[in-house]
Amino acid sequence: MQSKKTYYQKAMRYIDNAKDELKKAKIQKDGLFYDDVKYVRSAAGIAYIGVEQAAKWYLGLNGIKGKFTHTEQIKDGLRKINNNAKDYFNSCYNLLYIATYLYGDEKVTTIKNAFDSAECFIAFLKPYKDDTFCKN
Repeated sequence: MQSKKTYYQKAMRYIDNAKDELKKAKIQKDGLFYDDVKYVRSAAGIAYIGVEQAAKWYLGLNGIKGKFTHTEQIKDGLRKINNNAKDYFNSCYNLLYIATYLYGDEKVTTIKNAFDSAECFIAFLKPYKDDTFCKN
């Protein structure tokens, strides 16, 4: 069995890779939107995979077993453990997956909020961390 830290590092690697992908999109001169939706969507998808894997690991760590093939299953499991974890996951799902990956939202503030939520959710799962979330 792999250590907690390994799973945390894997999740953060997805976020780091997503940020690298996002750099390819370049921000428009007005600073409000990204220039290339292809890279924005790709970055959001990569980041969401990291969040989803971290959530599944957290569920398993807390004794909730299952394949978790649907997002609602993950949300239900998180709700049983920690409602704040469920709320952060839900925020990541709505911003990263729905708004950005599926609908192609290119607004810089949306993407920043999505990545902030993802990092806060994953930071909560970091080993040796107490039960506090990012305050942003």
